[in-house]
Amino acid sequence: MKAIFQQEVREKKKGKNHDLTVVEYKVAKEEEKIEKLSTDKIGLEADILVLNHKKSTSQKKLDELDGEIESSNIFLKALRQIKQFIQSYLPFAPLIEEFANHVERGADIEAGNSFRGLFTALGELLNSFKEIIMDGLCWFPRLMRWQTSKGEVAPVFEDNRNEGYYYQLKSYMDIHTRQEYPKELIQPEIKPENRTGTIEQLAQNVEAVEKQVQFMGIWMSQNHKR
Repeated sequence: MKAIFQQEVREKKKGKNHDLTVVEYKVAKEEEKIEKLSTDKIGLEADILVLNHKKSTSQKKLDELDGEIESSNIFLKALRQIKQFIQSYLPFAPLIEEFANHVERGADIEAGNSFRGLFTALGELLNSFKEIIMDGLCWFPRLMRWQTSKGEVAPVFEDNRNEGYYYQLKSYMDIHTRQEYPKELIQPEIKPENRTGTIEQLAQNVEAVEKQVQFMGIWMSQNHKR
């Protein structure tokens, strides 16, 4: 060619598909597909692992919510029982008020007629709540308390022969430490605004807690549905 046409003819370039035989080309394509499928499979397996983890985490959260809802229902039931118990004492509120008024005045309490062997309504109530400190001395810490600079106290009474007809206010004693203080020292702080643990306060506190638990129950139920 060079001698006749005085020019050099270049060899025809081969396309990339002509670098391989037909069989080799098909094999290469199949290998590419298999490699892609393997990659896709690995990706799917990873996605499944992530989904399973999310499912497990969600189930755990649901189980926790179920437990919290059950616990709150039990607590709510207990609260209602306490509320019923407190409400059963509400009819005695006027007598408890009478007792508190006597104490805040620093006055003794005439609770019955020893000659006739009869108690007043207040005397009957005091007998029900009386706690003996020692012979002739008693107090009523479950009935009424007062918050003072010395701590939370309840009055101590002299009760002649523990008969319950006449209570003479003697002193005040700390609810927790049992430290006793002279009547004259504490009396100025024994006021209505310093009362603690009254039935009305207990009822209000229980009602407030009950509402809070109900609100939490609604919130947890909504999250459970989600």
